[in-house]
Order: sequence, then C-alpha cells, then structure tokens
Amino acid sequence: MRITLAQVHAFVSVVEKSSFSAAASDLVMTQPAISHAIKTLERTLGGPLLHRHPLITPTALGHTLLPHARATIASAQSLLIASKSHFGQHSGTVRLAASTTACQGLVPDLFRRWRQHFPDISIHLLEGHEEEMVQWLEEGVVDAAILIDPPSRAPNSITITKDSFQAVVRRDHPLAQLRQITIRELINEPFVVGASGCLPQVVGMCTEANPDFVPAQEVRELGTLISMVVGHIGVSILPSLAQHMLPKELVMIPLDRHLERDLILTGPERRPWNPFVTTLTEDLRASPLAVSAEHLTRVPRD
Repeated sequence: MRITLAQVHAFVSVVEKSSFSAAASDLVMTQPAISHAIKTLERTLGGPLLHRHPLITPTALGHTLLPHARATIASAQSLLIASKSHFGQHSGTVRLAASTTACQGLVPDLFRRWRQHFPDISIHLLEGHEEEMVQWLEEGVVDAAILIDPPSRAPNSITITKDSFQAVVRRDHPLAQLRQITIRELINEPFVVGASGCLPQVVGMCTEANPDFVPAQEVRELGTLISMVVGHIGVSILPSLAQHMLPKELVMIPLDRHLERDLILTGPERRPWNPFVTTLTEDLRASPLAVSAEHLTRVPRD
C-alpha cells in the first residue's frame, strides 16, 4: 500500500473547498490531476471517500479518515519546519485558533508582538468555539489554539493571561453608578445569557446566588447578547476580555464574587508541535504579555 502526500492533500482540500476546481486552484494543480489523485487514494484505501453528487461531501469512510489525513499533513509540515529550524531558517506559517473574546481582546496584542519578534513567521487566525478548537488541534486543522480553562494541558502550554467575569449594564442603568455589583442585585433584573463557552460559569454563579434563577433571555451569539443589553432588554455577565466588543452605551463593573479564567496558549496534546509554536510559546514564557483582568475592567465614571 502506497499513499502519497499529494493524494492526502487533494482529499483534504476537496473536502474543505467542497469543489474539485477550487481544490485544484488551492494546490496549484489541474482538476484532472486532483480527480486522479483521489481516485487512486480510494483504490488504495478500499472504498470511496467522497460523495460527488449532488454535493461533494465525505462518505462514512471519508469522515473516518479525514482527521488522520489532516494530522498527516500537519505532521509533514512540522517535519519541514523542524528541518528549517535546524538549519537556522525561521520562516513559515502557524495556524492559530481562538475564541471570539480572545480574538477581540488578546490576539491583536499577540500579533503585534510576534510580528515584531518573528517577522518571518506568518500567523493565520481561525475563530472557533472551545470544543471545535480542541478537535482542530488534534486533527491538524490548526497548529496552536488559545483555550480557556481546558480540562487538561499539554506539557509545554503556557498561561497567557487571566480574565474575570464582570457585570455588563447600560451606562444609564441605576446599577451603573455602583463600584461593585452583587450577583443577587444583578439577577433581580431581566438577565440575558449566551450559549458561549462561559455559559456554565455564568449560570453557576447565578444559581449559587439564587437556586431558582431563570434567565429572561437565552441567545446564541455574543453580538446578539450585547445588542439586547444595549436595547434595554436586560443585563448580563461577560468575561472582561469582551470589553473590547462593548459599544459606548455599555459598561463593565466588577462583581462581588471574583471568578477568573485562564487563557492557555497550547499545541496539540497527542501530536508533535509545530516547532514555530514552541518558539512563540517560549517567547511568552521569557517575557509575559502585559495583559491583566484588572487592566481590562472598565468602571463607571463618578
């Protein structure tokens, strides 16, 4: 059995682009060459990998093998990068995944720093949810991710910063005049929760203050939650990194209960790291990023 990287690249690219022609353009190949590579791979593996009609989607076998194909590509890329690093060459790409709040409140500072320290390393950002980012890491879709309070950590991972949960209210709300808001005071108001990665912590704080707590509104997207608070629909709790997403009508105020989250920069747990991820991590270990939960907290003006 002989499988080539070109075949694996063709399979993954067709799945991701949902198109043979787009995959051919992506890999700088002809469409017949892409089709031949996948047909040859299917013969080698013993079955079809793709449904061709009406849409291009993986078969059951394709779904099973797709994570392995992505991991194979990631390992091959890491092999090339490790070789470059050995000979003192430091140019390449790191694919980084991060949540919406991290993308808004943390990633720009990281990009500026890394662009200054490592101008030949290109960072490509993918925004995602916590669960899918862990999967992306292990499948090789990304080389690194900023995870929030992961249940387990790779040995070389590093805590970039911590942030804390804050009350979010309109500036003209009576609670906005307080220096600190109790959770009980906050949930006496109509309360909006979002189905984000911090939902368990927010609901946990609220039910601890009142076991009968029921949110007035439940939304999916963070932008919708913010719009509802702006629109006088209710109040909420968000991590302080989300401060960068708030319009001028809203303010963050500390809560009486201080609950923090760790934001971790990590590579995969079960695959070798892209050597450039190790370089970026060690740079932060040697000189931590100057970001703190206190710095990210806005308080109302007297």
